[in-house]
Amino acid sequence: MKKSVKILAVVVSLLTMFALVGCDQSNELAEYKTAAKTELETYVQERQGNYTTEDWAAISGFVEDGKAAVDMATDKAQVDSAVTMTKQAIDEVPPKEESVGALYSLQEAYDQGWLSQDALKSILYFAIYEEGLLSKDELKILLFAAYDIDDENFENFAPILKDPDILSAEIGLTIKEARANDLRTRITSPILEATADGITIVGYYGIYNGCVAVRLDDAYTVYPAIVGVMDVRGTLLIWKEN
Repeated sequence: MKKSVKILAVVVSLLTMFALVGCDQSNELAEYKTAAKTELETYVQERQGNYTTEDWAAISGFVEDGKAAVDMATDKAQVDSAVTMTKQAIDEVPPKEESVGALYSLQEAYDQGWLSQDALKSILYFAIYEEGLLSKDELKILLFAAYDIDDENFENFAPILKDPDILSAEIGLTIKEARANDLRTRITSPILEATADGITIVGYYGIYNGCVAVRLDDAYTVYPAIVGVMDVRGTLLIWKEN
């Protein structure tokens, strides 16, 4: 009888120990799952601004599915597998392309109604008259011939002051990237090696209604010996954010 009691006591002790071990393992797995779900949430939160609204909705669905798979996992290996597969699904969603805006000719920007007459005259004043390419009388003729603007008092014209006076480095880089992209993707004689480093902003002539007036040169274009007024030391262009 005493021997049976001792054996029973040992069995109870072992069962208790196994139960405690099982409880510890269960708690450890639960904590592991919580950490894994937090990892997934952090992983997408750091990338939220990289996707379109539609793609972000899809990614949010991946995360919810991944967290559900984590909850159903019976061991750490399955938790790790659920996290890895969820991250892979997220990584397969391409990030949205960063817009570099678009470049237009002065004529296009004016015809689109983005530039007022005073804005157009101010750009030409800075880019042509102040740089000594034409006199005011000659510029007046250009305005009429190219843009059908007959300004009898142009000799007294006061341009709109540039605001800001100096183009920011950030916008300048974006404009260079836009120009390099145009050179790489143009239909006729694309310059596949074109990069922002090969673009130079020769002149900055102000921002009007969100349109940035600049003269751009590049390391890839060979200008002819005789060029038009608008092509001297680069090309006069208007950059506008999409």
